[in-house]
Amino acid sequence: MKKIIGITLAVALFAACESKHDLERGDKIPCFELAGANDTTVTSAELKDNYSLLLFFATWCPYCNWELPEVQKIYDKYNSRGNFKVWAIAREQHPDTVAAFFATHNYTFSVYADTNRSVFSQFAQNGIPRTYLVGPDGIIIESIRGAERDSITGEVDMTVLTDALKEIFK
Repeated sequence: MKKIIGITLAVALFAACESKHDLERGDKIPCFELAGANDTTVTSAELKDNYSLLLFFATWCPYCNWELPEVQKIYDKYNSRGNFKVWAIAREQHPDTVAAFFATHNYTFSVYADTNRSVFSQFAQNGIPRTYLVGPDGIIIESIRGAERDSITGEVDMTVLTDALKEIFK
């Protein structure tokens, strides 16, 4: 009997570990804290009352590097509205490294470092870029994994995000 209970408990614990899922539309974002350059930190509470675009990326990731210029265009278009934030979150990289990368590429939206994947792991198990459009209430409006380029134009398809933002800010 003890053996059956032990096996049942082990199976239940394994199932609980496997029940983690990638956050998607309709999920609430978790509470988190991120490191910025020059020993600054920010928390998810600072996103309250704003529409926010969270982009998990890495400087070495080619798909991320396709998406970042498109995110800059989105930021340029909607930043002046006052209730829109873009946070790029570098997975497993040092804050000063990503700040230098952003300076080199002239990106003007905020960048933070998730040096040990502690924040990323609350959103997803793997795969970057990951982009989340989050409402002022902390609920995910859109969730996008990866970046796709049009085979003819070479442009990155950000239609899901741009359509959602057009609807929000009409």
